[in-house]
Amino acid sequence: MNRWKNMRRGMAVILAAAMVGQSFPAYAGDFETEIETESVESEAENDFSDATEQESETDIASVSPESEQDDQIELDGEMESDGQADTDEVVAVEEETEDFDDGENAEDEDINVFTDEEAGSADTGEAEIIDYGTCSEGLTWTLDSEGVLRIDGKGAVTKDNIYSSKQGKNIGSWWNLEIKSIITGTKITEIDELAFQHIDSLTSLDLPNVYIIAGYAFRNCSSLTSINMPEIHQIYWDAFANCTSLESVYIQDHASYLGRNAFSGCKSLKRVHLSINLSDLFEYVFKDCSSLTSVNIPSGLTEIPKGTFMGCSSLSSISLGKNITTIGEYAFESTGFEEITIPEGVKEIRTGAFLECTKLKKIVFPSTLLKIYSEAFLQLRPDVVIFKETVPTMEFNTFGDTGDDSSIKFYYPARYSGWKMLSYMNEWGTAYAYDRVIPGEYHYNNDETCISNGTKTAECICGCGQTDTQEVEGTLNPDKHTYTDHYEILPDGSRNYYCDLCGKPQTKEQESGNCGDSLTWKIYNSNMLTISGTGIMYDYDDENPAPWGGKNIKYCKIESGVTSIGYAAFKDCADLTSISMGDGIEKIGGYAFYGCTGLGEVQLPESVDSIDEVAFGECAALKKFTAYQGLKWIEDNSFYKCKALTIYGYTGSSIYECAAKKGIAFESLGYWGICGDDMEWLLIGDELTISGESTVMLDYTSEDKAPWSELNVKRCIVKDGVKNIGNYAFAGCTGLTEIKLPDAIQGIGKNAFADCTGLTEIELPNAITGIEENAFAGCTGLTEIKLPNAITGIEESVFEGCTGLTEIEIPGSVTEINNRAFADCTLLRTVGRSENITEIGEEAFKGCAALEAFVVPDGVTEIKTGTFDGCALTEVQLPSALKIIGSRAFAGNRFTEVEIPASVTSIDQQAFTECEQLEKYVVDTESRSYSSSSGFLYNRVGTTLLSCPEGKAGVITISTKVKTIGDYAFRDCKKITELNLPPTLTTIGRYAFTNMTLYEIEIPPYVTSIGQYAFKDCMQLVAINADEESETFTSEKGILCNKEKTNVEICPPGLKEVTLWEGITGINAGTFTGMVEGTVIDLPFSLESISSENDFGAAPVFHIYDNAIIKWYLQSAGYKWESKGNYTVSWDNGGLYHKEMAYMQLRSILSAKPNGTYEAPGEGISYKLQLDRDGIDYQYTVTNPGKSKVTMSFQLGKYGVIDNKYTMNFYAYRLGDYEQGYRATLYKSQNLFKENQLLKFSWTISNKSIDADGANQLASITLYNALAYLSNGLFNCGGLQMKDVGYTSYVNVDTIHTVTSDGGKAPTCTEPGSTDRTYCSICGAVKNESGKIPAIGHTEEVIPAKEATCTEPGLTEGKKCAVCGEILEAQKEATQALGHNMAEVIDSPATCETDGSKHKECTRCGAKEAEETITATGHTEEVIPAKEATCTEPSLTEGKKCSTCGKILEPQEEADPALGHQMKSVTDKEATCGVDGSRHEECEVCGYKNAEEKIPATGEHKYGAYKVTRDATALTNGIKVRSCSVCGNQESASIAKLNPIIKLNTTSITLKVKQSTTKVTVSGLAKGDRVAFWKSSNTKIVTVSNTGKITAQKKTGSAVLTVTLKSGKKATVKVKVQKTDVKTKKISGLSKNITLKAKKKVTLKPVLSPITSVQKITYKTSNKAIATVSNKGVITAKKPGKVKITVQAGTKKFVVTVTVKK
Repeated sequence: MNRWKNMRRGMAVILAAAMVGQSFPAYAGDFETEIETESVESEAENDFSDATEQESETDIASVSPESEQDDQIELDGEMESDGQADTDEVVAVEEETEDFDDGENAEDEDINVFTDEEAGSADTGEAEIIDYGTCSEGLTWTLDSEGVLRIDGKGAVTKDNIYSSKQGKNIGSWWNLEIKSIITGTKITEIDELAFQHIDSLTSLDLPNVYIIAGYAFRNCSSLTSINMPEIHQIYWDAFANCTSLESVYIQDHASYLGRNAFSGCKSLKRVHLSINLSDLFEYVFKDCSSLTSVNIPSGLTEIPKGTFMGCSSLSSISLGKNITTIGEYAFESTGFEEITIPEGVKEIRTGAFLECTKLKKIVFPSTLLKIYSEAFLQLRPDVVIFKETVPTMEFNTFGDTGDDSSIKFYYPARYSGWKMLSYMNEWGTAYAYDRVIPGEYHYNNDETCISNGTKTAECICGCGQTDTQEVEGTLNPDKHTYTDHYEILPDGSRNYYCDLCGKPQTKEQESGNCGDSLTWKIYNSNMLTISGTGIMYDYDDENPAPWGGKNIKYCKIESGVTSIGYAAFKDCADLTSISMGDGIEKIGGYAFYGCTGLGEVQLPESVDSIDEVAFGECAALKKFTAYQGLKWIEDNSFYKCKALTIYGYTGSSIYECAAKKGIAFESLGYWGICGDDMEWLLIGDELTISGESTVMLDYTSEDKAPWSELNVKRCIVKDGVKNIGNYAFAGCTGLTEIKLPDAIQGIGKNAFADCTGLTEIELPNAITGIEENAFAGCTGLTEIKLPNAITGIEESVFEGCTGLTEIEIPGSVTEINNRAFADCTLLRTVGRSENITEIGEEAFKGCAALEAFVVPDGVTEIKTGTFDGCALTEVQLPSALKIIGSRAFAGNRFTEVEIPASVTSIDQQAFTECEQLEKYVVDTESRSYSSSSGFLYNRVGTTLLSCPEGKAGVITISTKVKTIGDYAFRDCKKITELNLPPTLTTIGRYAFTNMTLYEIEIPPYVTSIGQYAFKDCMQLVAINADEESETFTSEKGILCNKEKTNVEICPPGLKEVTLWEGITGINAGTFTGMVEGTVIDLPFSLESISSENDFGAAPVFHIYDNAIIKWYLQSAGYKWESKGNYTVSWDNGGLYHKEMAYMQLRSILSAKPNGTYEAPGEGISYKLQLDRDGIDYQYTVTNPGKSKVTMSFQLGKYGVIDNKYTMNFYAYRLGDYEQGYRATLYKSQNLFKENQLLKFSWTISNKSIDADGANQLASITLYNALAYLSNGLFNCGGLQMKDVGYTSYVNVDTIHTVTSDGGKAPTCTEPGSTDRTYCSICGAVKNESGKIPAIGHTEEVIPAKEATCTEPGLTEGKKCAVCGEILEAQKEATQALGHNMAEVIDSPATCETDGSKHKECTRCGAKEAEETITATGHTEEVIPAKEATCTEPSLTEGKKCSTCGKILEPQEEADPALGHQMKSVTDKEATCGVDGSRHEECEVCGYKNAEEKIPATGEHKYGAYKVTRDATALTNGIKVRSCSVCGNQESASIAKLNPIIKLNTTSITLKVKQSTTKVTVSGLAKGDRVAFWKSSNTKIVTVSNTGKITAQKKTGSAVLTVTLKSGKKATVKVKVQKTDVKTKKISGLSKNITLKAKKKVTLKPVLSPITSVQKITYKTSNKAIATVSNKGVITAKKPGKVKITVQAGTKKFVVTVTVKK
């Protein structure tokens, strides 16, 4: 049963599509709706099972509303055919459509159809099943005689394993069957890859629950015309590619994935609806869909992928989604667009996006667009290209191949100045700047007035809707006044109007006269004064008052041309409330407006430059006075007694100074000041204007900044006349985003725009001849700049740190680029350089990390230090005249090869350092200084390897020709893993192998010299092995040392543990060069010295003996060290070592003192110890002031007094100074006696008055005393004694050692003790070793048990040792600690301003926690609203108070005085024909009113005819109105409601059970009426929807349907429900005779009665040669003759006779 149902359902769906004349599925409008259809049981089905009599089932197909089927249709009867009928001339049913009103909740109507075969099933039966079987896993299939393939089951349909049960074999693939339609079951969710490709016969798909269609699934199904896939989610690559008959596709809104080429090559595809939730759209989806005209772009997409619409030649318009940011490569190539506006949000248009769109004539780009890639618009020639707001970066051939006669007009914003893009535009066409709009054709507006010319307007051609309006000269009409809003009520009640524009009254002047040689005054309507003409006004005084004085003048207008207002011109004009001054007035005379007590506001024109005394004195109502910077002179008393006044003007101007001086309130309109001789600046809002005729702007400094530097300047306009920008003029103006310089400006000073980080572009006029150092340094927002053609040099650091700068073109006039000119321009990619450049300074392009190419001009002879340091050059071309390449000239670049010209004579060792990709040096063979081989750089003869490129990698073997490896030769060559040095090598230079990644290296036998730091920072190097035959070096544990192994030469930096052997006495300079952090260096006892020229890197840890001499070196150098105990030194043989240790200790102590000196100055006697390179100098001095001075000196060494030499000098006082008298030298052992002894010295005596014995005695005494003081001096230098440096006999001791005891160690309960150990504290020599004392054992003691407390648990009894306290038996926790029972105690509460305090306290033990602060709650701020000034009360500023305590936090202050009333005349009630009116004066501000005045009535009304303003409807009354032609008074009247009307097309119908119809129609309704609802008297018999859809139920019988209108009017329809079909009783609506001309057509439209008949209508011609008739009733005349057309429905027939004429 189910199988037959499925067969019928599928055939019904197919026929539904065929009947509406569209490929299935059809679409509702632009895919907005789908209409559900309903199928019912046919009589044929009843043949299979009586049990199904009451069943119904619903299936869904999509049908367009134009063909919507209202009724359930059952087709029966035999299809008539004469055997020659066309396949489309079968059966046709023409149904009415129902229009649903907007706003009504119309229900979708169900449509129930059967196929033609079903229609004839009563006689011919269902389509025959011709094959069936299984496929995939668990799926079954059937194929009927009509080619309908039905697949059922659960899962995915695959391309193979198709088993035919009928044929009994696997038939391979689906294309081995003749398939026309495919219908899948409700549990089929996926169509697998390649499943149905190449099935040419396939025409339709019904896939109700398929979620996924995999790649190539229906590719090349060339006959496929309709697809139904309501639940599709994902369509993969090439799924429907080359389905060339497919015309429309609707992808439901659950779909999110559309794969590459999904519909490519569908040449008939016209319309596509994409899922609004589509998020994954891949490349070439609609490629070569040449008929495609309509497609929507979902908002979830951000990119139109590559080739999406390539070759869609019929696609002429498209609406891109609002979130699209990128249009991909070739996305719209060869489409049919004629114009396109790229929407806002798009940032990139990729290569070839609109390639070969030859019809495209107009392109509008958005403001968000950042870049257009190459060939994006290649091979097309638009008329107009428009850039909005900015111009994106375009590549060189974006619009290429447009032809030599290209006429493209490029429109770009006027503020844009990117020279490169402009040059591209002018190459492709012509570039035109526009300000706001790009006007099309202008149209005159006929809007000229009495004061202005008329205008013409044109719309912007970009389609933005903006317009451009321009004045049309010579159209001013002095007589075209506008009188609307400005008038006064005259005493007689009439209105006197004034022109809204020029103020001219409608009435004529009343008085006039002269007030200057060329000035005229006129009075209108008693109180309106105008003054016009040219020149100065007369002065007046009390004896000769102005002619308008005393005439109650209220308004005055002074027109342009008047240059002054005379003395006392308006004095005491108390009624004057308004004054208007035209441009041109320069002076306001004394007392000009004195006593004008009604004047509330004055605005001076900018031309006024002086105001004389008391000009506005006693203007009591004057509240606002506005003056501009042109006002240079103003008398102090100009505003005498103007107490309510606020002055408006520019801060810094004369009017500002006047207000400040007189204490008048001031409101700033901006800032003004002087910035040079005859040069001024003006800041309004954020726009700065600099103007004047001076050639020199003031220079500023970093301390003395420009006056606007601290203000909010965003835009600056420098006017014509300014010739230079001063030093530091805009330095640090980070908010500056735009500046416009005049064409004639000549220079830009030092740091003029430094650190203007917001500045993105600036146009430099070509008149500029000099841009000084740092002018644009730090302008990080600057992206491009065009340099003027007149500059000859780019000064130091001009563009340093311009990190946004991407390109720069250096003009041909430039010969020099100075130091750091472009340093740290990190995004600079392109430098167009001048061929005339002869010098490029140090670090000129340092840090330009994006600069990949630069050709050094031929005139450059030196690349200086760091010129291209840190650039990204991928190639470098050096000029043939180059001589010198400086340090780090090309450091850190990316080129792989560099060619050295023959002219180069000097290359710094670090010229190419950090060039990690450099693999090869190539030296010109003509060079006399250098050579190259295998990429290495050598000296001319190749014996010295000067540099290895850092890009060299792997194992490197150096040529045997090489004898010397130069300084830095292999520095940073990190890619070399093994380096083989030649046996010929003799010398290795300084830093030769720095920072390499070698693990070990062999030193050849003849190397005799290795430079300092040769292996510095080789952090992986663990072994340096000397050749065994070397006579200079050897190795021990990978450490290089001298041949005798007494000195360490080089320690590999990669060693983490270094153990030096005993016998080493010295560590040479450069032995350690940067060790790994945490390296342990174990030093031998024998080590005596470490050269200070060592780099131990990250502070290693030294392991040393406590008594090693080297300890004192490490201690003085500040290194960390750990003890490994004392080295065993013999007590008896430690004398010499002891002296050396004492000596080193003394040196260490002195090295920590200033200048290595310890002095003990005294009165008459002094001595000092001073550190010397070879020892420690000691000098003892005895001075007898004014007579003589004796010094005794000697030098201490490691083993005592050096050379046992003692020297005494005797100085005699002569001629005001001490001069040497004689000198004595003693060579004697240090074993001097303590007692005085006479020693024999060698003498050089110049004073003959003393003999040798006397000299010996003096020398002996001096030496004795010197040694006595030395003992004291040593003692004060760290506890050393005389004996420690060898003077044992002098201090009368028997040993040089300082005997020290460690005190032994007492035994404990568990550990043994020891007896005393005695040793020397200086040298560590051991005299007596200690002996062992046994442990004494524990003495047990009980620890009492303990109760639990708040903080401690209860404990059991325990045991401990009474002697040492060790716990022998630990106490155990018996009960847990009780814990505190804390309660919070408030000590003092917090208030708004004062902190409080609290603490927590245990209620059990009283323990307290620390006191806590309760933070003051702080005031709860409440705003006291500001109060605006009223007519009677002053304004108050906003204030603040605490809402908690009420304290006033910020009092309100009076801001402005009370405004005073501003009265105007108000008509309360206009006088009408029969009623008086009224008027009063009312304050415009506060509404205060004066007494009401009467306006007399005008007379009787004169009404015209009534006009209907609202029509009457069935629901509401109408309204009609008539107006008085005199006063306009309106009178309204009501129009009665319309009588309700209802008409039904029938009063009774018959239905079959379960049949539905909408054929009962309501018509003839009165205006405004509509159906409110339908109601059935018996819903078990029949139901009806609110839209009038009538449905018979399962029971038979009768019911009455009532339709009720909104007006309440009702009508009824009687419905009879029967079991049998409703048969046709009559066919009407047709003519019996029709005459046609040959080749003409006519459509028959038969009407069946009853209207609920569902029997099919068939058409048959008696002679097809004369006329044919289609299944839709279309008669086509063929040739002259007569023919009968039979129209039949059921058993009823109607014959139409058709006569065909020529």
